[in-house]
Amino acid sequence: MNALEKNQSKDLDQNGKPALSRNLPGRNQEGFALLISLVILIGVSLIAFAAAKTSFFQEKLAGAEVSMHRNFESAEIAVREREWELSLLTDLSHLVDDDFANAECGIVKVTGNLIEGQVGGARIETTYYVPPPNGFNWGDGDGSKVRLCHKDRNNLLVSINAVGDEHHGHMQHEGDYLGYCGESNNGWNTCIDRFGDQPRRLSWTQIWE
Repeated sequence: MNALEKNQSKDLDQNGKPALSRNLPGRNQEGFALLISLVILIGVSLIAFAAAKTSFFQEKLAGAEVSMHRNFESAEIAVREREWELSLLTDLSHLVDDDFANAECGIVKVTGNLIEGQVGGARIETTYYVPPPNGFNWGDGDGSKVRLCHKDRNNLLVSINAVGDEHHGHMQHEGDYLGYCGESNNGWNTCIDRFGDQPRRLSWTQIWE
């Protein structure tokens, strides 16, 4: 038996059939490819999960922002309706002290809430000026009399005619001025001088709770 015949006999099994090699390169390559495929599949799955999570968060954030803008619009509408009602008033005597930022000049605090009875939501707070009909201040709230301080110590409610001018009435008295005694002394500057003769919004605050 020559060398060629010996090599051929090694490749045959006992039945004379070709023997299968236990160390075929293809088998190792197929196992390694499967492992790589699994790693790639896991990586793609993780990326897809992260992308889905980010997309969900962005969608939720966008929805919350749209809802917030709608809430503020609703609160602003409520405030404007209340301000419109105030602009028509000629008597503020039914309001209480807590309703005012400045009762002397008729500056009212206005609040618009989105949803009553619920925690959180949009709120808008404004101050709204209602000019006194007597041209000086709101007096006791109905505008028929003028509130002033006499001699730096006595709070008085007087008629418009009693206010006078530099030559007669209270305006000629030293220590007399408009408003309450002990508060900010603006002399004889009326509310009309300070804020105008038309109803208007003076301040605006937006709050989210």
